[in-house]
Amino acid sequence: MVSTKEAAKLYREMQERTRKRQREYAERRKNEGKRRLSAWVEADAYDILVEYRKQNRMENGEVLTLALRRLVSGGEEITATKPKMARKATIEPPGPKADRAEATKKIVELHEQGHSFKGIARILNSEGYPTLSGRGNWHDTPAKKLYENRS
Repeated sequence: MVSTKEAAKLYREMQERTRKRQREYAERRKNEGKRRLSAWVEADAYDILVEYRKQNRMENGEVLTLALRRLVSGGEEITATKPKMARKATIEPPGPKADRAEATKKIVELHEQGHSFKGIARILNSEGYPTLSGRGNWHDTPAKKLYENRS
């Protein structure tokens, strides 16, 4: 039987060995010219990158590097094919951005007409109104935030 003190000592030693292995791994990757990057991405984009990595026997970092290089060079596609479904993601540079004041004015106008924020987002998307970032579609939360934070 191991005493509580001995168990705590063994646990601390195990944690220290784990931290040492993690530091060694990080140092080895750094010496290989790699840098750590964490980011949240759309689920579809993640699935495409993972599938592309598997199909081309690449490391995660290599796929992301390739995607970023293609984005900077002008929007080539990264395509991954699943057995029952083909998926394609186009990495595009941002389009025109909406003017914040103009977007806020439009949102206030639509809200005063009785539209919900979800409905406002749907209208802005159907009219092709650009988002503030110039990417993606309008959603209810950004529309609501613009409405609530208007001057």
